[in-house]
Amino acid sequence: MTTNLGDSQNQAKVAPVDFQAELDLALSARARGDHAAALQHFSAAAKAAGAGNPWPRLEQAVSLRALDRGAEAKATYAAVLADHPGQVVAMLGLGNCARARGDHTEALQHFGAAATAVGPSNPWPRLDQAATLRALDRGAEAEATYGAVLADHPGHIGALVGLGHCARARGDHTTALQHFGAAAEAAGPSNPWPRLDQAAALRA
Repeated sequence: MTTNLGDSQNQAKVAPVDFQAELDLALSARARGDHAAALQHFSAAAKAAGAGNPWPRLEQAVSLRALDRGAEAKATYAAVLADHPGQVVAMLGLGNCARARGDHTEALQHFGAAATAVGPSNPWPRLDQAATLRALDRGAEAEATYGAVLADHPGHIGALVGLGHCARARGDHTTALQHFGAAAEAAGPSNPWPRLDQAAALRA
């Protein structure tokens, strides 16, 4: 029996990619810190899924960022956003890419768009927005944003810590201590960071 090499090669070319298998391999590679292998598998999964499923490309972009390939990550997030307008994770990814290269003005635009898209029920885009406002020395706006998050999510540790940093930046160490103390109480002993901020405020 003879084998037609050309037919075998053609079959290999059209063999379908197992989307779930590629996704599992990608996640395993990421778990062991092999971001290059993770990127290969996420890319294969993204190709298999097509443009209608944004999630493999979003994971692909995360791997690109982990490999310090920020321009490619930005392009991937932008492509997802073009296919899925209002996709919040893509907006946040673009914001993080901009922040990583020091463009806080652009980062603020993306985080603001994400915050508008998700509404008050999800505090995280607004916390990124507030952190970026602080990086731009727009402390009053940052403090107002943290305050709004805290009003919607009482006891939120990130908002309390952010308010503490804003108060400390304007020299109000008493208010900073109050916020860091509230954050430390909310976080409990398993999270040391609010208590370290609290200690720094006590020294001030």
